[in-house]
Amino acid sequence: IKILSEYGYNLGIAFQIVDDILDFIGTEEEVGKPIGSDLAQGTLTLPAMLLLERYPEDNPVKRLFQNRDRQEDIKLAIEQVRNSSVIDECYTVASDYCSRACRHLNLLPDSASRQSLIDIATYVIRRKR
Repeated sequence: IKILSEYGYNLGIAFQIVDDILDFIGTEEEVGKPIGSDLAQGTLTLPAMLLLERYPEDNPVKRLFQNRDRQEDIKLAIEQVRNSSVIDECYTVASDYCSRACRHLNLLPDSASRQSLIDIATYVIRRKR
């Protein structure tokens, strides 16, 4: 049970990071909600945190949380994230969590069930929805 718990924990973090990425790079049709909705709700996700860290001066995320022009700052934050290395960095972090999840599965016997769990982890990183 510990092995599957560790798998689920790490895969869950990877899933959430990819969800946060899609909130910046997906389309409303793909993700089923308006792009930038996490920022609009005041949720600080990994892409937004990395944008703050990498570009601290005149940062639209910082302005957004200082209650300035919300819609314009959300648009600018999305644009800056898309035009920076932040998305690649986030995918790297998500991939690391997926790798950790799959390493725990190496302790299980080789089986179709174990392979299915590995396939799910691969899907989590590649998904567009």
